[in-house]
Amino acid sequence: MATFWLILFVAACSSSTQTGGGASTAPARTNPLAGVTVPDAFTPLTVAPISRPTFPFPGSDGKYHLAFDVQITNATGGPASLTAVDVVDAHDPKKMLATFAGPQLVDPACNYGNCNRLRQLTQQPSPDFGIAPQTSRTLLLDFTLDTLAQFPKAVMLRLHGTGVTNPAVSNEPGPLDTLGAPFDISAGTPR
Repeated sequence: MATFWLILFVAACSSSTQTGGGASTAPARTNPLAGVTVPDAFTPLTVAPISRPTFPFPGSDGKYHLAFDVQITNATGGPASLTAVDVVDAHDPKKMLATFAGPQLVDPACNYGNCNRLRQLTQQPSPDFGIAPQTSRTLLLDFTLDTLAQFPKAVMLRLHGTGVTNPAVSNEPGPLDTLGAPFDISAGTPR
């Protein structure tokens, strides 16, 4: 009887492979972030995705739209500012897809429309381009391209502004132009 239980236990713990008809597996999705490199450098502003990976979707205007949000954090002990953001192809950062600057990021006079993408964490519009030391802002991004084929599989943000770029030397802000973490925009297909 002990032999029976031993055989049953071994059979239950061993892996089995299913062969024959009827078994189908979906093809594995390749990692859209594979091969993406972010330059190894200190940056005062860090980028962290808030939303899950997304994908472009068709709009009633006949164009494809992409919308996502990220958290921008001033990781230093000095003040920083975010004055412009470029959305670039993560595999080819020289290829710019969209740019946001000025009132598109901050415009206290604008209540609705192509403005106020830089927000406080409580979702109120940011009063200015500044990001205090050790604080964060939400950045809401949306843009359109004519065709789905124009969208890469992943994007990165190029941040422009000021910040403490070398805290070992000085806590005084200087100009910054840096790439943030990549973001998967091929997580599904438009309907």
